[in-house]
Amino acid sequence: MTFTYLCFFLTLHVIIVISSEDWCYEIVQSSGVHCTGPREWKTIGSCGKNEQSPINIVTKNTEFKNTLKAFQFSGYDAPHDLTIVNNGHSAQLSLEGKGITISGGGLDGTYSALQFHFHWGSSDMLGSEHSIDGERYPAELHIVHTTTASSRSSSGGETTGSGRTIAVLGFFIEEITDNNVKYESIITALNNIRATGTNTTVSAVKLQDLIPEEKYLEHFYRYDGSLTTPTCDETVTWTVFPETIKLGNKQLEAFYTKLNYSSDAVMAENYRPVQDLGERKVYTSGKSWCYEVQLSPLENCIGPEEWTTIDSCGGKEQSPINIVSEEAEECESLKSAFTFNNYDAENYFVLTNNGHSAELFLEGENEITISGGGLQGTYKAKQLHFHWGNRDMAGSEHSINGKRYAAELHIVHTLMSSSRSQSGGDITGEGRTIAVLAFFIEESQENNSNYDGIIQALNDITSKDQQTTVSQVKLQDLIPKVENETLFYRYDGSLTTPGCAEIVTWTVFNTTIKLGKSQLEAFYTKLNYSADAVMVQNFRPIQKLGVRKVYTSIYTSGVEAVVSHSRHFLLSFIVAYIVLIF
Repeated sequence: MTFTYLCFFLTLHVIIVISSEDWCYEIVQSSGVHCTGPREWKTIGSCGKNEQSPINIVTKNTEFKNTLKAFQFSGYDAPHDLTIVNNGHSAQLSLEGKGITISGGGLDGTYSALQFHFHWGSSDMLGSEHSIDGERYPAELHIVHTTTASSRSSSGGETTGSGRTIAVLGFFIEEITDNNVKYESIITALNNIRATGTNTTVSAVKLQDLIPEEKYLEHFYRYDGSLTTPTCDETVTWTVFPETIKLGNKQLEAFYTKLNYSSDAVMAENYRPVQDLGERKVYTSGKSWCYEVQLSPLENCIGPEEWTTIDSCGGKEQSPINIVSEEAEECESLKSAFTFNNYDAENYFVLTNNGHSAELFLEGENEITISGGGLQGTYKAKQLHFHWGNRDMAGSEHSINGKRYAAELHIVHTLMSSSRSQSGGDITGEGRTIAVLAFFIEESQENNSNYDGIIQALNDITSKDQQTTVSQVKLQDLIPKVENETLFYRYDGSLTTPGCAEIVTWTVFNTTIKLGKSQLEAFYTKLNYSADAVMVQNFRPIQKLGVRKVYTSIYTSGVEAVVSHSRHFLLSFIVAYIVLIF
């Protein structure tokens, strides 16, 4: 009886402690804990007002503001030992007193960093608080800054409401296969703060290492909002960046599993649902890029003719180009044949509509690499994607002697740094860390059965960011036979989409891939851009070659092989003729 009474007393005590929580997330409330969930937050503080956060940012409704210039980040590059704490709702790292500030970016003064924290989902649910065109990400990082009245100015005041004393930088976090080494110390620290109120130290943290490179932060969205946790004070100038932070799936899993809420439930899905924008406006520092066919009064984007204003797109070594075969120079180093490692391995790959193309991610169980072919090392396959036109327009990006093809396949590889050699260095510039194999696609009367799986999968990725799995794919089945792959052109160029980084060694093959008319029709009709317009003509126009040279293997390897074969045939004919005479 005493034992029963003791159990009852302890249970009552737990209920009292838990019910004293002012607020909680939906996942905690749904587990039976007595607390105020997000749908009831409107009764707490300012949470029921009209300028709440987070929001869904609809890009076509954003308004361009030329006052939203680049940020100035001070102290972001300095290493600091930071305290990380489980505050019962997130993992939070303190920055107060570290001398870290931001200014510019359309803000009305200088803001000092206070802390940064994370919001995340679970293995089954995305956890970012904001979204862009309805797209959410696995997690979101918030860097919180505050200002004082003495530091404020009128700069950018038209995009920040009065009384906005907090500036938060929001970064989406997306999942990749490989871990982000710059986050390892934070991920490891999560093991030591499972319980609410516990903390530990993370050494030598640089904020600039945790966010995208500064050159990618000139494009952002701005709006007036609130804190995303009670009491939801409407004192925040929000900056949301579309450029994402990349974390490995194991690192994200650590967020999902290592921490507990104050109720000892696993801390997951710690995000507030999207709030109504109401009468507010969302501003943009710049328009997103798009293809020519997307330009219309409904599209708030920058077409190819204006890409020169984006990052490296105005450089002098841009791609694609028109290859004039007669002007291509022979090169001895291109005589070496390509080595295709695991191109013959059968894999399961993820096919994605990335808003600009159909992209197949190639990082699976088998490490797929290329070497030889005049390259300066071994390159690991990352992804392949397509560019196409429509029924009335050829869609290849490159052309040969002015001829364009129906479509073009690009297989993208990145240099494995430990493999770099001097091989081929005479025709590849410094900093060329990406090797792309480009294959023209032309229409044939019969379907190519090797492409059936990919063509069928297009039905499952009609909208931006939709994904599906394509099984039993061998890369060697998607391209011409190996013996034809000595016929190619080589030049130094760039990525063909913004920011057009000039880091690519291009190999453009002369032998084409053949697809049936109905297969090409699937590319023309199945996918949509993010604005739900049919995805067609997703190619960049030809760029100037300038002083660059194009090299060829055709007159060294390919033609020699043809000549050798012809001489062998002629000799056989002569021998046969002599035998007949005698």
